[in-house]
Amino acid sequence: MKQNLLQRRVQSEAQGFTLIELMVALVAGLIAISSVYTISKASSQNFHEQQRISQAQMATRMAVEQIRLDVQRAGFLGSANTGTERTCLPMPDGQNFGAIQVLHGADTGALPNAGTNGVHADRVTMVGNYATTSRYVVASAIGTLARIDGSTQGFRDSFGIPGTDFDSAIFNDVFRTGRYLHIEDTDGDHFFLRITGTDPSTLSVNFTPSLNSGSGNCVSGALRQAFISPLMRIEYTVVDASDGSVNLANIFGNAAQQQLDQQRGTVPSVLIRREVAFDPAASPIPNSERIVLDFVAHFDVDIIADTNGAPGLPPTIVRMDDLAAQSLTLNNPQQVRSVIIDIANRTADQDESFPFVPRAAGAPLTRYQVATGRPGAARVRGLRAEIFLPNRWKSTRLNSSHESHL
Repeated sequence: MKQNLLQRRVQSEAQGFTLIELMVALVAGLIAISSVYTISKASSQNFHEQQRISQAQMATRMAVEQIRLDVQRAGFLGSANTGTERTCLPMPDGQNFGAIQVLHGADTGALPNAGTNGVHADRVTMVGNYATTSRYVVASAIGTLARIDGSTQGFRDSFGIPGTDFDSAIFNDVFRTGRYLHIEDTDGDHFFLRITGTDPSTLSVNFTPSLNSGSGNCVSGALRQAFISPLMRIEYTVVDASDGSVNLANIFGNAAQQQLDQQRGTVPSVLIRREVAFDPAASPIPNSERIVLDFVAHFDVDIIADTNGAPGLPPTIVRMDDLAAQSLTLNNPQQVRSVIIDIANRTADQDESFPFVPRAAGAPLTRYQVATGRPGAARVRGLRAEIFLPNRWKSTRLNSSHESHL
């Protein structure tokens, strides 16, 4: 009896699992592996998407900080509006300029599917001393040449001590040909001149037109007891890969990268900062562009202005946007009191699990359709900041200013 039981047990162990048992085990294992893979894939995709969102948010904050620093320096050691200053020389280009100018929707065409997404891109230009933090004492100025006093602390902080560690390369770069000079004498007369050359050996700057030309209260001899500062004109503008005014390789990569972006539907629209000339067309200075935001989705600039303008009377504070802001900054930029920046950045690609839904009027921008016909939408992160300008525009004084987030 015991032998029969032992024999049957050995036979049962030799038979192993049945086919049904194996199939059940395989199916159960497949389900377990599939579940682990699905969860792992979803977790990985979510992790990378959250990482892209965080990068977009950080990039937006850094862009706002860069814009804030430049807006606060608009008009610094220059003028809010050259047309309101006491001058006797004609402007070298025949046009006055303001410390800040807004061109509404000038770059909207660089945003993909701007109409579908309900976005636009303004352009902002600013004039001020963006090259140094000081103005310098004029030793003498006559005709088309001004010599700077190299013994002052401000000069030494910027360029070094003449005869010791003076840096002529920095001097030439600050007073670069084509930029403007602003000379202000102690009588309150202003001169805006185009730089034509420098001579570091004599700490001199050449310019046009001549100080001894013009009419009225122009200089009859040598100009003394005056201050001089270089002025730059910088611009924030949105460009795409079809814009021939920028070095496309520096902004969008080589031709292969641009073609790949086109095929993938990840073509960037880039907010850049660059220097532009003082000519009426504001021609870009070659290779002066710098990337501020890689995938800008919206760039709106509004202004807060005191439209009263009359001294001694209560201010009339008005918020202006779009064409109203453009008109005021082109004609009366001295009335601007603060600038409101509304900027948004998007992820590079569309997330198929994040469907595009057109936003309602007044709703925040949270998703962006980069390429029509492709599923999903890019995620958007935005920021709005009000940047205060000096309460009183004076070339000799710059009040403190700050930023507040609305």
